[in-house]
Amino acid sequence: MKKFLVLFILFIFLFSVGFMYIEKTSFLNALYYTIVTLWTVGYGDVVPLTDAGRIFTIFMIVIGTSLGLYFITTVFTKILDPEFIERRKKKRMLSSIANLKNHIIVCGAGRVGRQVVEELCEDKKTSFVVIEIDEEALKQLRDKIKEEYDRDLLYVIGDATYEEVLMQAGIQNAMGIILTLPDDTDNVYVTLTAKGLNKDIEVVSRCERYESIKKLLQAGASKVVTPAILIGQRMVADILKPTTVSVLETLSTRKGTIQIEEFIAKSSKIVGRNLKELSLNENYNIMVIALKRGDDIVFAPKSDEKILYGDIIIIMGRKDSLDKFEKEFLNE
Repeated sequence: MKKFLVLFILFIFLFSVGFMYIEKTSFLNALYYTIVTLWTVGYGDVVPLTDAGRIFTIFMIVIGTSLGLYFITTVFTKILDPEFIERRKKKRMLSSIANLKNHIIVCGAGRVGRQVVEELCEDKKTSFVVIEIDEEALKQLRDKIKEEYDRDLLYVIGDATYEEVLMQAGIQNAMGIILTLPDDTDNVYVTLTAKGLNKDIEVVSRCERYESIKKLLQAGASKVVTPAILIGQRMVADILKPTTVSVLETLSTRKGTIQIEEFIAKSSKIVGRNLKELSLNENYNIMVIALKRGDDIVFAPKSDEKILYGDIIIIMGRKDSLDKFEKEFLNE
């Protein structure tokens, strides 16, 4: 496209110079005549007065019209070309990803990865990027997320074990990465690469073999989840403690009426005050389950427990109550 524009400008210049010398007129008059002729305006105030000028104009019209038609055809072909459209979309998407901060990267869009993405979609405030090598799997996931959540999926097509792919997903600015790849070796490798690119990133990894848990933790994973173990625990709990499981199931998803959230205490509205002063249960119907202070966890804190700067407050309540609490106490 750029080459064509350069060629077209050169064409206008050369024909303007040619008309100027043939008709013995100024360059401005010649340029004006070339432009109105090529754009088929034809005011008639500047016309060729010699036979050579008329022949020159015929050539100019034929060549200029041909170039114009070629240009229009090329432009519309590119605009309507599916590959061109996809390249433009990919370019815009990579630009959007480059501007993300504190987002989450999901590696893999298989059975587990899709479930992770759906959970992330429930939180409107969380930005995330999906890495998947299978374009068809990504297309299906993208269509589903658009239809069910009215949200555009940000993704990178590629192998998550490659450093450049993680870079495209904005690994340097990400707060966390979730590894759902089916191969434990790949998850270990991605963990090492991710920590090498961003030492502060939180890594949560899927693990199929029990013996791989230690390797993933040594590689830098913050948390390792083994589906087989979780399924086994859940199946036993469903038999022995069905009511407890039912309650926990309600709390474990954002789709439930009651939710559990965690907030970091940084606002002066809450730091330095104790739980009795805040009256969260009485005024907001919110229960403080625990406080995480450094490496220590205070379960079921007492009413005289003071909130310190940087405490992670784990609370339970209805979504509207949690939103109200966040708005009134956590924002300066």
